[in-house]
Order: sequence, then C-alpha cells, then structure tokens
Amino acid sequence: MIYQAIDFSRLSRAAAFRRFCRLLSETTGFNLVFAAPGAVRRDLLYYQGSQAPLCELLRHDHGFLARCQQCDREHCAEAARRRRGYSYPCHAGLIDIVVPVYVGRRHVGTFMGGQLLPEPPTPAGFRKLAARLEGFACDRQRLRDAYFHTTHMPPERLKNLVDLVSLFAEHFRELGSRLVEEPAPATPVARARDFISQHLTEPFTLADVSRAAGLAPAYFSGRFRRDTGEPFVAYVRRLRVDHAKTLLETTAYPVSRIAPEAGFSSLSSFNRCFRQVTGASPRAYRRQAGTD
Repeated sequence: MIYQAIDFSRLSRAAAFRRFCRLLSETTGFNLVFAAPGAVRRDLLYYQGSQAPLCELLRHDHGFLARCQQCDREHCAEAARRRRGYSYPCHAGLIDIVVPVYVGRRHVGTFMGGQLLPEPPTPAGFRKLAARLEGFACDRQRLRDAYFHTTHMPPERLKNLVDLVSLFAEHFRELGSRLVEEPAPATPVARARDFISQHLTEPFTLADVSRAAGLAPAYFSGRFRRDTGEPFVAYVRRLRVDHAKTLLETTAYPVSRIAPEAGFSSLSSFNRCFRQVTGASPRAYRRQAGTD
C-alpha cells in the first residue's frame, strides 16, 4: 500500500513519530534531525542537551557551514540511493549517521545526527583535527576546548544506534499510516488551523481559510479569535516567523530567500513582521543564534 498523503511535513508533525525521537534522544543522549529529501528543510525532532561543542564553534564560519550542508546533501542522497542507513566521517572528521525513511517506494525524509568523535579525545587527535581545519578561522585554544568536550561514541554503540534508527525506518511502511493517522478536525477553527499548517508557506487570504473552515469570513474572524485567543493575522504571522527562525538557525540562506520560503510576500513585510514578533531583525536574530 502506498500512503500518498504521507509527506515530510505531515510525518514530522505526527505525535507518535516525535515521541519515538524523544524516547531515543532521552535514552541515548543523541539528537536527531529529520531532513526533507535533498536535506534542504530540516526539523529538530527533539532537543536533548546542547549541540556538539565543535560544531557549535565551527559553524560560525560560513565556509565551514557551507561544506557541512554539502556533505549532508551528498550523504542524504547516497542513503536514499542505497535505501539503508550508515555512519560516516563528515568533512571535519566527526562521525554522523544518516538513515532514509521510505513510505512504499517514496523517499519522504532522512534521519540525520551525530557530531561525534571517532575516538576518545587525545592530544594527538586534537593535532590531527587542527591540521584538518587549518583553513577555517578559529581560535586554537577555543578549538582545543571544544574538541575535548565533544562526545565520543564507541563503534559498537554507534552501530547499535544506526541499527535502532534503521529498524524504525525499515518498518515504517507498515507503521506509517498509523503514526500520522489523526482524526479529522472536529471544529471549524480546528479545520482552519489544519489548513493554515498545510499551506503556511503559500499565499492565502482570510477568505480562503474561512472557506476551509466552512464559515463566512466575518463570523470566522471573530470565532477564530475567541477560540485561539489570537487574531487570525497575528496567528499566521507568528507561525511564519517561527518557520523563518528555523531556517535562520539551520541554513545559510540569505534573508532575501528565507522571506518567500516562510510565506512572506515581500522582504520588507518579512523584516517588519519578524521584528514585531521577536523584537529583533532577521539578521540580528541569526547572529544571536550563532549561525552568522
């Protein structure tokens, strides 16, 4: 059976899917990211602890970040081609894992994670890392501190982790429909919120959403505010800004590209709305998040 309705967005929002990732993260201390095909859009499914200190430090360098993203894309594509998960050394020498998720014959996303040292940290290991990263702008003492605070996972534990994530992915053809199975929204506002979630990055009007809710626009506007405690326009703006924040944190896209990808009609509208919601400009937010 092929579940045509199951895609990256719907799957990453599914409560049972996210619960699996939370349990895995809490059990192993391992953070998982779920990436859309092509590794462009990503969703951090559950956050346990902090990012690996080395990556936290090095991703401030645009060149390093670009190489990370290229490495991710290549291995996501390779895992999808092989239809199986594996671990690999990234361009910085850290160990990552990648596990594709299929529904029927369709590749809907890829589990990614890692940022692990391939062996326990040692002075010799640091010298090897420093030589590999010589071209990147980084203070050597800070690099050393980050290296010695980065986690090492023994090969047998790493294999077990890949096997565990792969087992979930391999059985997904049977589990998939149940994981994303949700009852039809029972109220007009629930139907409206479902429509907004599915079309967040597309242009739509209050009339479009009220039609999906089955209500007249004027009545829908008041009903939506009463049920959610938030005006319709403010609700949509907040969700789009939240999506833009994720893109600012996880990609090197210029702000001019993030604006339309988050559903804003113009760069000026995006900048204005982002500042209204967060109190900062998109560029300032990216600097504060440590990705600029």
